[in-house]
Amino acid sequence: MRHLKFGFPTAADRAANQAVMRDVFRAHPWLLPVTVAAGAFPAAIAAHGFWQTQRLKQQLRIEREKTQQLQLQADQHRRHAPGARGVRHHG
Repeated sequence: MRHLKFGFPTAADRAANQAVMRDVFRAHPWLLPVTVAAGAFPAAIAAHGFWQTQRLKQQLRIEREKTQQLQLQADQHRRHAPGARGVRHHG
């Protein structure tokens, strides 16, 4: 195969490659679904990983919000508790 300056195949190279692939798939038709599956498998894994990451990020946001709410409730409880204004009772 001849390539241009930057490694791009020429139109003749592409046509020859397509002819070879067409002949291979005609001789071995079972290769077509295998080839498609081999290309789809990494995409499926990437999509699954993306959605798993999004779900975990959402769970983390929820847990952070819960923690913030608990901290606010604890702060409010401390403000309204007796002796919360810095007065210490020695006893």
